Amino acid sequence: MQSWTDTGDGKTRGPFIVTPPLFRLDAQKEQSLRISWTGAAVAEDRESLFYLNVRTIPATPKDDEEKNILKLIFKTRLKLFFRPKNLDGTPAEACKNLQFQRHGSAISITNNAAFYVVFDSLLLGSTPVPKADMVAPKSTVQIEIPSTAAARNVNWHCITDYGNASEKFEARSQ
Repeated sequence: MQSWTDTGDGKTRGPFIVTPPLFRLDAQKEQSLRISWTGAAVAEDRESLFYLNVRTIPATPKDDEEKNILKLIFKTRLKLFFRPKNLDGTPAEACKNLQFQRHGSAISITNNAAFYVVFDSLLLGSTPVPKADMVAPKSTVQIEIPSTAAARNVNWHCITDYGNASEKFEARSQ
């Protein structure tokens, strides 16, 4: 197994050290990873997003070295949020206080909070918005909506710090 962090572009390493960066994982065994911040500069007024990557590298048994075998390498990529101390508000308030504005075949979502908001679901009326992923702190994202979404009522659930869906929130898009 190989593990590392990046900044989202897949090339630039994140300001973390993952230990162990390379290890063997035998069948039915477990391995913990330790993620340590290097102290590099990050935004202090908002959360920052990085990614934890874990790649499996399958072993080759000695008796299979001469055989034609298809091996698959799996890469798992997880969001890694760095949250500075003393940010105003809470992630739950950030989710609740999103602002929505409809522009024809798109909807703008504004997040004025210092926290990332990651959607579990987003619906216009009863129509799901499949491309809704997340909104960065203190930013606005514009998302295409399905042509069947005629309603202005917006319903959404966010993913909490514990990986669960939040309570349901409702608003009317402007």
